[in-house]
Amino acid sequence: KPNVDTLKKLVTKKAATIIKDNRIIEFTTNYTAGRYELYYMKHFLVHINSDKAIEQFNTIALPQHDVEEIVSIKARTISPSGKIANLDRNVDFKKIDNYENSGPFVIFAMPQVEIGSYIEYLYTFRKSFSAGGTEYYRSTHPVLEAEVAFYCSE
Repeated sequence: KPNVDTLKKLVTKKAATIIKDNRIIEFTTNYTAGRYELYYMKHFLVHINSDKAIEQFNTIALPQHDVEEIVSIKARTISPSGKIANLDRNVDFKKIDNYENSGPFVIFAMPQVEIGSYIEYLYTFRKSFSAGGTEYYRSTHPVLEAEVAFYCSE
């Protein structure tokens, strides 16, 4: 269970405060298949301080470009009192072939979001291997922790 009191000390009075936006990109060798693979993991946690932030963060859209497998998706809303509402991956997630003319996405709506809530999601995708690429961090909200890590196995 998250320590809501500790999180409250970290947030600002802005519309939303991104507590964590961490990403891991891991390159591995699949010896059985005889190929390289890329695993993309993201852990995101945001505090909601306004109705505008509820509108912005209530629906999560995860791009599926080059995704070969959804390894895991976990998402939850933490109420101001600390009550947790988890999403059920088998029920609450929808695959869209062309979301807003931007290609394939998985989308889901976060439950029971209110001012003072925290929205948290964590996912891992196995993607087509690419030796190049770009990872962008951009936000109009304050970000307390942002990190990207690259790993490569032998």
